[in-house]
Amino acid sequence: MASSDHNGLTLGRGVTRRRFLGGAAAAAGMAPSVSMLTAAATAARFTWFAVPAFAQEIGQNEKLRLGIVGTGGRGWANFEAMHQDPGVAIIAICDVDSGCLNNAAQKVPDALKYDDYRTLLSDVKDLDGIVISAPDHHHALPTVTALRKNLHVYCEKPLVQSPWEARLIAEEMKKHPSLATQMGTPGQCDDWFMQSLAVVRSGSLGEITEVHVSTDRPIWPQGEPLPNVTDPVPESLNWDLWVGPRTARPFIAKYREGRFKDTAVYHPFVWRGWWDFGSGALGDIAPHSMNVAFRSLQLGAPTHVEVEATSGMVGNAFPDWTILRFDFPAIATETFSRGPVSLHWYDGKKVPEKEKLNGLNLDVGGVAFVGTKGIWYNGIHPAAGQPANLYDGWEAPKREDWPEQPFPEVHADWLQAIREGRKTGCAFEYSAPMTEAYQLGNVALKVGKPLDWNAEKFTFGDADADAMLKHEYRDGWTL
Repeated sequence: MASSDHNGLTLGRGVTRRRFLGGAAAAAGMAPSVSMLTAAATAARFTWFAVPAFAQEIGQNEKLRLGIVGTGGRGWANFEAMHQDPGVAIIAICDVDSGCLNNAAQKVPDALKYDDYRTLLSDVKDLDGIVISAPDHHHALPTVTALRKNLHVYCEKPLVQSPWEARLIAEEMKKHPSLATQMGTPGQCDDWFMQSLAVVRSGSLGEITEVHVSTDRPIWPQGEPLPNVTDPVPESLNWDLWVGPRTARPFIAKYREGRFKDTAVYHPFVWRGWWDFGSGALGDIAPHSMNVAFRSLQLGAPTHVEVEATSGMVGNAFPDWTILRFDFPAIATETFSRGPVSLHWYDGKKVPEKEKLNGLNLDVGGVAFVGTKGIWYNGIHPAAGQPANLYDGWEAPKREDWPEQPFPEVHADWLQAIREGRKTGCAFEYSAPMTEAYQLGNVALKVGKPLDWNAEKFTFGDADADAMLKHEYRDGWTL
């Protein structure tokens, strides 16, 4: 017996439209998409389930039908990437700022428009996937809702704002192992990333004992008290929806005085500096720069987190600069083993002292792996990479010997993963535990004391710190 989906497309029993899409793209006469071309030379990874193949032409109804949450800033870049793929149909868009929303609508005039993603996810019944590019405090709710609706999800970094939200998504993925998910971080798509992984895994550095990560963030106003003023809400902005799950508060447009005079307080973009809405410098850059350490060393969960130095939080404002330390225990599996590792994080343009790196100067934006035989330093951008303090005759592993090759471009990787029925380079099964781990650093920063972490029990054993693992949610916005 045959059944019909929402588009009236007749499919075999037990074959949904979404499963049909996975195999049909390869067999049909679809114009090659960016994702297909980029992924052609890359072998599929993490294949968890088989996708049937169908020799049938794919028309408009068989394109991947996506919803877009957030169309300004990174949202615009993600929207453009999806819109340019001929195998994608953007059928719904959402933004709390009508200016951003209408800007996107000019390119997809037939798409349904929303200012509330809860309504979009409730009303639009034939989505295949959702792309989430809202501020940090709006990542968890649409992501979890979409997963529970069995939708593929692309979510900007940081995946979520709190350790509790990250754990929730990791648990949710156990119920939906066939979904293609991606945290929007492109590191695993680049040569520098996989070259660093190859060097670390080769053993030529000896035992890795420390990793040092530096960033120039924050590059937005951060570290000042919240101005005690109220401003009119811009006509284009639904402020109540922007605040969303957090406690209601008045809108403030700009600082009136001080070093940030005349710069924005909340919207657009500068929300990153506030505990209620962002994740500070750590949430912005750790998904990029810590990613290579987590992947190459299989770091998992830390057992200890502490603030080594900081300018200090100012109320709910993240500080100008911070130095954190995360301690990870030794691991030993059938395929990989290493000793304990300490990861040191520096933001606000701070860098490690040269003595910690045998005289090496670590540029802002760099990552250094310290081994018993030498140090491998690489920057976030390929031009910054350099080996350092390595023994005579040392050679980097040849590309053909790398244990992993770069994944396709980050958007292409997700779209192709949906079609091929595989995992992406930064799937939630991987990125959620990583997010939980580094967001513990913000808890330590908030409470201002060294903390021991019990990942199995999900507790610090400290009442103050445990209270910071989860944000408060307004009625109507709970998970």
